[in-house]
Amino acid sequence: MKKKYMLFFMFLPSLFYFFICQFQIHWRQFLVAVVFSVGFIAFSGNKNISEKHRAIELALFKGLAVLAVILVFVSIYPVGGLLSIHFMSPNSNKKADAIIVLASGSTPSGDPGYSGFQRVSHGVRLYKEKRAPKLIISTGYSDIYGFNEFVWVSSFTSLLEVDKSGLTVLKDESIITTKAEGEYIKKHFPELKTILLVTSGSHIKRSEMVFRKKGFNVLPASTHDKNSVNYAYESYLTAFNAAIHEWIGLLYYKLRGYI
Repeated sequence: MKKKYMLFFMFLPSLFYFFICQFQIHWRQFLVAVVFSVGFIAFSGNKNISEKHRAIELALFKGLAVLAVILVFVSIYPVGGLLSIHFMSPNSNKKADAIIVLASGSTPSGDPGYSGFQRVSHGVRLYKEKRAPKLIISTGYSDIYGFNEFVWVSSFTSLLEVDKSGLTVLKDESIITTKAEGEYIKKHFPELKTILLVTSGSHIKRSEMVFRKKGFNVLPASTHDKNSVNYAYESYLTAFNAAIHEWIGLLYYKLRGYI
């Protein structure tokens, strides 16, 4: 078999890993289980495989070894933070018509994730500093977990004793992507012109571009800067996955004309 085809099979596990990083966690688990099960059955079910198939099998095993080395490396070194620096924007110190927080999901049990906790806390802090008269927190919908994000955000803002007069927590089944968040807020809050946009450091660039495309004057208010982005997630591996997701997401949004 030609060398270029063998290289393809060698890098296939890494390509597959980057692909599944774009899915929600329950789909990631399902895809990994299916692919590895099918692969195991395919290669173990036939003892008399041809030389060609044996070469493919060897290339795939080498690819898995390469992927393992990559994952170990990005788990002990902040590669994700380095990849995210490109997305960083200096935070604005200006005031706005509203603070928009993109809340970032929840755990399967309905608790806030680390990133979501940071975003909502940062948005509440800006609101209490009187940076805007309105605090709008966008919570997403999952076909598996429902409105878990809305539940924890509502509970958390009550715990922090946020002034309800200017607080709005969005709850709608259409809010499943950054693009959908921009469309929903533009439709339901047409009076807003200038917004302080709160999200994670790696997500701020794509979010800014989406909301600017919708006609907002966007003031970035990321939860992280270049000095703290290495510690933006629970682990270096999670930060790496988030950075890969943003690179792919930015390319996809540009190709689709969303930004």
